[in-house]
Amino acid sequence: MTREGDRSANAVIYENNRKYTIKIDKDGGSNPVYIGKAKAGTLTSQTFWQIFKITWDGSNDPTDVKWADSVTTFTKEWDERASYTYA
Repeated sequence: MTREGDRSANAVIYENNRKYTIKIDKDGGSNPVYIGKAKAGTLTSQTFWQIFKITWDGSNDPTDVKWADSVTTFTKEWDERASYTYA
């Protein structure tokens, strides 16, 4: 669900019979930059998120996916997504 004027999108998905929240933070256009996943009901301020960043080239083609602090574990905070190092 996307709110009018908001750059982030929210979705709830089921994976292996578990319910997850997916958050997407877009750049000024339509390209998703940060994508996070956590167990449904997790607060954005809690350190239970898995976050990655997508980079785009000048033609709006995705070029790379990099994980927050180089880990794929559910140990990050969605609210701090821009402060992590992505590799």
